[in-house]
Amino acid sequence: MLDHRKALRAIPLFSQSIAENDKCADCYMQRGLAYQAIGELGKAEFDFKKVFELHPAFADSHRALGEIYHKTGRLDDANREYTEAIKRDSKHAMYYYYRGLVREDQKNHSAAIADFSYAIKLQPVKDRYYKSRALSYSKNKEYGKAIADYTKSLEMQPDNLNAMLARAECYVDAHKYEEALTKYGEAIKAHPHDARCYVARANVYRLIGNNDLADKDRKRATSEGENFSF
Repeated sequence: MLDHRKALRAIPLFSQSIAENDKCADCYMQRGLAYQAIGELGKAEFDFKKVFELHPAFADSHRALGEIYHKTGRLDDANREYTEAIKRDSKHAMYYYYRGLVREDQKNHSAAIADFSYAIKLQPVKDRYYKSRALSYSKNKEYGKAIADYTKSLEMQPDNLNAMLARAECYVDAHKYEEALTKYGEAIKAHPHDARCYVARANVYRLIGNNDLADKDRKRATSEGENFSF
């Protein structure tokens, strides 16, 4: 995406091109992307709609419109546009991924899992696909599958703390507390100055009744900047 400054410079140029040729679908597309970059989403929506009026087979205009609808909370509309993008280009992994994000926000975890799974089938080297599917699995209480996906994502990005903590939390949700403690320990080893690791492990120690170790972790979390509210 264009940065804000470049987008502001580009908009008049694309507008001039449109004035000279109002059938230029690519001009509308590029101006829409520029409007999107500066937060003018209504104008971007107009341009993207103009693109698929002029070029109905162009899948990415539907993707772009779906992104606007998702960002503004119009989830049904976003789902529709991503589906239209997929109809026009069924081999584009990102379209399934984006629709999966929308479906997850709609609390349709099974449908989200299906979309993330297809994105993975098409492009199995994207760690965020696995992390997103893992979240949907965890929301669906399929903790073993969530753990497997977080593990796969960590093979690609070994130091990703969010994935490390999310995987450990799945062990907690599955009531596998010793495994959770092990995974929080791994997170602490990789990120010894991140208070979130100590807070999370302290909570597990509390669950299993080890208050001394819980208090020790809370003190360490405080020393790393955590401000507990009681």
